[in-house]
Amino acid sequence: MITIDERQGEMHRQLGAAASMVKVVMGVANGCALNIMLDCYTELSGKATDPRTGDRKPPHPKFRHQVKAAYKQAIEEYHHYERRLVYATVNRFFHVDDLSPKYRKIYGDITDAEFFEFWKGTSAKAYQVSRPLVTSLWNKYRLSLLNHKVPHAEQLAWACVGQAVLTLACDIFQTAIADAIQAVPMLQPHQVRGLFKDFSLSRVRDAWTRALRLTEDINYELEPTEDKNIQMGILQLAETWANPDYIYDSVSETLPEYEEIFRTKGEMKKALRNIEEVRAQTWENLEKDELVI
Repeated sequence: MITIDERQGEMHRQLGAAASMVKVVMGVANGCALNIMLDCYTELSGKATDPRTGDRKPPHPKFRHQVKAAYKQAIEEYHHYERRLVYATVNRFFHVDDLSPKYRKIYGDITDAEFFEFWKGTSAKAYQVSRPLVTSLWNKYRLSLLNHKVPHAEQLAWACVGQAVLTLACDIFQTAIADAIQAVPMLQPHQVRGLFKDFSLSRVRDAWTRALRLTEDINYELEPTEDKNIQMGILQLAETWANPDYIYDSVSETLPEYEEIFRTKGEMKKALRNIEEVRAQTWENLEKDELVI
């Protein structure tokens, strides 16, 4: 007969493994989506530079007044998302003092904000790999907009890319939650969703979508070839962000850049070995185990 203590211990183990999986997967997906969104904002606002000439690229003509405010609201939602995670009073995933002794000893005297910045940094590798794919997706949108004679296609295509990557991050979140529900059968699905809801970028996506609609009412139907090309571009990003190698490469390459957050160099090396062990297990049975973040 299972005792209450044994049942609680098993539930905590399940929750720990699920939380580790969600944090690692969403660290990469959300980090990539948000960085790309900021790139799109730069292109729309006229702050981007043409790499060939060094000249400033022109902003979208409607990027002012109400439209400008709408995009700024999307950026503000991004900051709200970060604050909800860092300063949470319940379901605290970045509160250092909540770590179990096993994991707390890995890190030095760091703040919650520093712990969160480390997590944010784990998307760097995947973001770099994604950049050529993002440019390709932008071109697919641009060609479609030009084909349908939508004005200012070059700038507007960046707004479309922003919406696409934020939507993709939300889709990956839903998949991660479905996996977490399976990993924690001792809780009801709505309880698991409630635990991890702050990792969703849905508010950022919705704000960006409103801004896009204010910029241009794109209501034409995609031609089959356009639809296929755009969906293929999004699928390539999805495969990159969900690829275990890119996920674990992103985490392992981030660790040395944040060496100061670890108690000792030895603890950092242990963390790197842990990542490789989990990578091997993931490829072996496609199940996520706990990582140190």
